[in-house]
Amino acid sequence: MKLSLPLVVAICGILAIDFPVMAVPQMAMHKQPSQVKTNPSCSNQAPSSHSRPTPSNRVRSLLPKQSLTKQLSPTNRQVNVKLVNQTGAPINYEVIGETNQRLLLGQSNVLLQELNTPRTLTFRRQDGGLLMVSPRMSKTPGMLVVTFTATTDLGMDKTAMTIQNNGNVFLN
Repeated sequence: MKLSLPLVVAICGILAIDFPVMAVPQMAMHKQPSQVKTNPSCSNQAPSSHSRPTPSNRVRSLLPKQSLTKQLSPTNRQVNVKLVNQTGAPINYEVIGETNQRLLLGQSNVLLQELNTPRTLTFRRQDGGLLMVSPRMSKTPGMLVVTFTATTDLGMDKTAMTIQNNGNVFLN
């Protein structure tokens, strides 16, 4: 299978080290191919002795960065989490280490009680659509309400939430 140069550049740009990823118009690439830089590790040639990983060219982690979203006050290192699905699609969710994968139907909710911290929850729409995840504190101490809505913004899509012992909530 032969890939076109823009696709190869896009795929390789994800794994590139110290190579800036820029959007290059298709027309400009045909007129000025000498200006297009690609990651040598994405070529079809066998790796040379010069392509071994060094501290300066290691692949960056592909895991999404977590950002502190909320701070909850756990009660006896336990929290309650209410999941509210406002999409029309079913969502698969799992409380890692406590439950198997479960199903939350569209336009429904579920209350997960006495989850030990630290705890990670994963979630994904069954239809493959993107999820915006909005956690908010409840009036009930130690309770977090997590609302799922549909989004078309890839940057807003989240698939996991971690609640730490101290109550910090991270999305990624």
